Amino acid sequence: MLAECKAHRLTDPARRGAPARIKTKAGELVLTPLEQASAAAEYMNRGARDFKNKQGRVLTVSEGAEVIRIAVSFERIDPLSLQVALFADDSETTPGAVFWLADLLMTADLLRDPSSLTAYLVVRNELVQHPAVLAYMEADLLGGFIYDRLSTVRKAAASGTFDEIDLGYSADEVNAYALSKPAMLARVPPCWVLARRLVGRMSAGGWPWSPDPREIISLHMAIA
Repeated sequence: MLAECKAHRLTDPARRGAPARIKTKAGELVLTPLEQASAAAEYMNRGARDFKNKQGRVLTVSEGAEVIRIAVSFERIDPLSLQVALFADDSETTPGAVFWLADLLMTADLLRDPSSLTAYLVVRNELVQHPAVLAYMEADLLGGFIYDRLSTVRKAAASGTFDEIDLGYSADEVNAYALSKPAMLARVPPCWVLARRLVGRMSAGGWPWSPDPREIISLHMAIA
């Protein structure tokens, strides 16, 4: 997962919906980080693994089968982050998933194993390519993913026959879990994971196994 983070804040005119400021902030908080993440992904896809910070310190990342790029904002920008394709129409930016930092932490808290989190990011990057898909909160997308991997929305988007696909409110389980945490209630997170017995079989060598994470993601998406 390659995340490009931005700390720009929304100005009061942008919060009021001033068209010029919305366009500027969409560039700063959505398009620019996605472009920068794309450049880094292309660098890694050429086999490069070393990144250097301003102080000259080198960070070497491990080799992966696939680079998944996202952008992260310190500011809550749901109207911008969930309509990326609309802003990308006027640029050469390839749409990608954009998260408010708190939403990304919420997602990681609920999808705790790496393959389920990766599968969610793959689906988010898939859906953001379709401007017809409308969602209003990350929690709705996450709730829909927990319910049925957003399969109904994904099929409708892939068909190309709908001008508008409104996900609607889907966050009951997510909200219930979030509200239970301050009270330290013993509520199991609404996280779907591979069945314990299936993991046991794979660990014991009784299941065809591959280190390629895309294969595990496909297995996740196939489990009812």
